[in-house]
Amino acid sequence: MVPKPISEAWFICALRDRYRHCDSLEEESGRCGTANPLKKQLEAFLGEPATRDLLVRRIKKGDLDIHKITMPSMMAFKKRCDEVLNLLRMGISKEGA
Repeated sequence: MVPKPISEAWFICALRDRYRHCDSLEEESGRCGTANPLKKQLEAFLGEPATRDLLVRRIKKGDLDIHKITMPSMMAFKKRCDEVLNLLRMGISKEGA
């Protein structure tokens, strides 16, 4: 599952926008050649490069709660993830029976 446009939109929604008015981020570009790409917006907000380690630290610190992100791409991601996990659980329970 790949978020539309890119996962930076989810981080911006949580960290910068405090989970409000995030649907408009779905239409913004993640491409570096555009006027205000999401990656640059996120790094401007953070004040440093948005590395994986930094983002993981912010998640562990509790700065991001995926349950509060209601953007269409996040909702589709969570739904599909739940479907796959349920299928895996069903397969595991059948094998263990």
